[in-house]
Amino acid sequence: MVIGMSEDRASEPDESIPYVREIEVYDVAEDVKAVRFIGDSKTVEVGITDDVMVDFVRAAEEVFDRIHADMAEMNDLLDETHRDSERDGDRS
Repeated sequence: MVIGMSEDRASEPDESIPYVREIEVYDVAEDVKAVRFIGDSKTVEVGITDDVMVDFVRAAEEVFDRIHADMAEMNDLLDETHRDSERDGDRS
């Protein structure tokens, strides 16, 4: 499993959803669960087995960590810009 930004985009997805709006989980079998990613105009379903379950959780954690890190960095930049504008006398 690859977690992280890959320079090699040779494994482009067969299907994609620009943004996931909802996620549903269904039982397929005792050892297989279907995860349905629902977008605005399309739904994609993947089967998760015990073989990839840990990797699936790691990928979800990686997405969570990256989004929060990016948002924290953006908030820090906005705070710094706000402080700079107050120091320069701009009260907007």
